[in-house]
Amino acid sequence: NKLKLCLAQNKAEKLAEEIKFLGSIPLFKFFTERALKMFASILPTEKYLRGHKVYQEADEPQSMYIVKRGEFKVNLEFGF
Repeated sequence: NKLKLCLAQNKAEKLAEEIKFLGSIPLFKFFTERALKMFASILPTEKYLRGHKVYQEADEPQSMYIVKRGEFKVNLEFGF
């Protein structure tokens, strides 16, 4: 099946791209290729629209976010 082969190749290319990206991040710099492959295969990729609030200061941390493309803004509120 050409379709299955094409989909498998696309998946493999995407995984290789994610491994390369993770390896470029200082936090992941010393992980082995095998560990990076595991991370890349289980870490979800999410896309957000401009202005979407991903996390609020008072929220209990649930995730770690890595910005691959685009930008983000952090707003801190001080109650004086």
